[in-house]
Amino acid sequence: MLMDLIRGNGIFAGKSPYNAADVPDQTGRVHLVTGANTGIGFVTAKALAAKHAKVYLACRNTEKGQEAIEKIKKAQADADVVLLKLDLGSLVAVKAAAEEFLSKETRLDVLINSAGVMTPPRGSKTLDGYELTFGTNNIGHHAFTQTLLPLIKKTAASSPPDSVRIVYVSSAAHWNMAPKKLDFEAVKEPNIARLAPAPLYGQSKLVNIQQAKVLARQLKDDGVVVTSLHPGLIASDLYRYMGPFLTVFMSSVELGAVTQLYCATSPNVTLADSGEYYVPWARKFKTQHALAENVEEQQKAWDYLEKEVGDFYSKHAAEPSTTQPAAPAQPAV
Repeated sequence: MLMDLIRGNGIFAGKSPYNAADVPDQTGRVHLVTGANTGIGFVTAKALAAKHAKVYLACRNTEKGQEAIEKIKKAQADADVVLLKLDLGSLVAVKAAAEEFLSKETRLDVLINSAGVMTPPRGSKTLDGYELTFGTNNIGHHAFTQTLLPLIKKTAASSPPDSVRIVYVSSAAHWNMAPKKLDFEAVKEPNIARLAPAPLYGQSKLVNIQQAKVLARQLKDDGVVVTSLHPGLIASDLYRYMGPFLTVFMSSVELGAVTQLYCATSPNVTLADSGEYYVPWARKFKTQHALAENVEEQQKAWDYLEKEVGDFYSKHAAEPSTTQPAAPAQPAV
C-alpha cells in the first residue's frame, strides 16, 4: 500500500525516460492545449512548438495567454502558436471557442485537456451554476471535446495509425481524495457547498479518467488514442489554494509536462494503449480507485456529462454563441 501511494503520486519517480527533446518532429500537425498560459500546459505548448507543431493555446485569461505566446516566440521566433480564448466555466463560451477553432482549421491531431481548477473556496461556481472544480475540469472539457470530435475523427481517417490522440490530465487525487461513491448532486446548484473542496477535486479527477476510458472505447474503431495521466506533484499555479506543506515533494513544471508529452507524442503509445492511465514519468499504472476501472460507473459518469451538456445546449439553442456575459471572477486556468 505504501509503495502504491509513493508510485501512484509520482514521488521519487527517478529519471524520466522521455523528455521534450524526445518529442518527434510535429511538422504539419495541429495541437490544442487547454490551460496553456501557465504551468505544465505552457511547457507542453512550448515543447510542441519547438518541434514544429502548430499549437493553439486555449486560455481563459487572454492577457496571460498573449504573454505565454510572446514567451514562446522569444525563445523560438518562428513558433507557430495561436491564442484561443476558452472559458471552461461557461458552456456558451466553450462552444464559441470550439467553433472558432473549427472555422480556422481542417485538422486536429492532438487535443490535450490540461486546464484545471483545484480546491477553490467552498461554494465557488461557474457561470452555469456548476461547482467550479467539476464545471471546469469535467463539464467544460466534455463539451469542448465533443464539439471538436468530428474533426478529430476526420483527422484520424487520413493520418498514420496511432498518431491522433486525446489526452486528459487527471491526478493521483482520483484515489486519495475522491469519495467512495460519486456524488453528482454536489456539483450543481443548490448543493455545490455540500462537499469540501478536496473530495470535489478528487471526484473531478476520477471522472477525468472515466471520461478517457469511455472515449477510448468509443473511438477505437476510429483509430483515436485516448489516455489519462497524473503529471506528478508539480510546482505550478494549480496548487495556489494549497498550503506550503506539499512543496518538499514537488517537481518542476518541466518534469510535470513529461508524461502528457509522452502520451501526446511518443511512438510507443499506440491504439493498444488507448484507455490507459499514466504516472510519472511516462509509465502505465493501474488506477487505484475501484470506480475508475468499473465500466458501469464509467458509463454513469459519461451519461451524466452528456445529459447536462446536451440539456444546456438544447435549452440555449437559439442563443448566439457570443452573447453570454462574462463569467464571474475565478482562478485563471
